[in-house]
Amino acid sequence: MRRADGAGLRTGLAPMLAAVDRTFPTAVVADELASAVAEGLAHGACGWIDDDLAFLEPWGFLLQDVQVPAFIRQGAQDLMVPFAHGRWLAAHIPGADAELDSGQGHMSLGLGDFSPVLDKLTASWRSGFAPGCPAGRGQPAACTSRSVGTWSASRGPQLDLYSVGVFQ
Repeated sequence: MRRADGAGLRTGLAPMLAAVDRTFPTAVVADELASAVAEGLAHGACGWIDDDLAFLEPWGFLLQDVQVPAFIRQGAQDLMVPFAHGRWLAAHIPGADAELDSGQGHMSLGLGDFSPVLDKLTASWRSGFAPGCPAGRGQPAACTSRSVGTWSASRGPQLDLYSVGVFQ
């Protein structure tokens, strides 16, 4: 994958994409994705492997202890991330705002109409409850974003809840 171009990436992804997702890797998107993958793998696949291993290790916190807004989007047609993952996260994170869509896939959620997600994030921000900001305290601009996870000096972040459960 490190040497794949956009056309090669489109061909390689095709069997992993549901019908709803097949229109999204346009030539431009595929070229951008191939470039991002090449950059991410420039020094090897260790980061990618570490991300996958993080699913098998303790996360360093309990989902029931999450006290920041959690937005979960999951498509039932996603052939890369099982729909059960979104349902499980939604059931275990208190107050999670879950959009579990039976008609969406993997790419259609991220490359389709993103305005509902931006509307929810904007409303959360305007309410004064931004990531890293205690509920009802201060203005969002005074708060700093932080990951909800653990850190290992040798391996870096073990889990970033924002990338695992918020938009996926």
